[in-house]
Amino acid sequence: MCLRTNKKLMIFEKTKEIMLKGINRYSEQYGTEKSNVQIRITADDSEEKGGLKYTMCQDWQPKEDVTFLQIMGRKIDLLGYEYLSAPFMRKSVEKFAKDHEGTLENTSAFLSIYKDTIAVSVFKDTECVRSLLLEKHFGEMGM
Repeated sequence: MCLRTNKKLMIFEKTKEIMLKGINRYSEQYGTEKSNVQIRITADDSEEKGGLKYTMCQDWQPKEDVTFLQIMGRKIDLLGYEYLSAPFMRKSVEKFAKDHEGTLENTSAFLSIYKDTIAVSVFKDTECVRSLLLEKHFGEMGM
């Protein structure tokens, strides 16, 4: 396996791990099943947020805005995971908007647990226009 492939695999595995742990943590906090908790990702042009807004949802309804660090359950991102993942996630939201004739304002991606992995549900306004596994999405993005 080449170094580039190893890096892509590491980014995918770490992203999956962070999101799974975040959903599990918030499901405990909300007192509900992990299948009832989602992370909504939308575009946000605020530079301090890396161009993204994260919202924890329960049963597809917004509960609270959170930071990537809160999803990670950390106070500091010593290894720079947000730095690695934010550009990819921002490009993902942009691609979803373009692919489904939406705008950055009306397009969002919901991350949820499906079996032992992460699923991505793409919404244009309130309509789900596509669902796929995170791994498949990484592949489509050339990762």
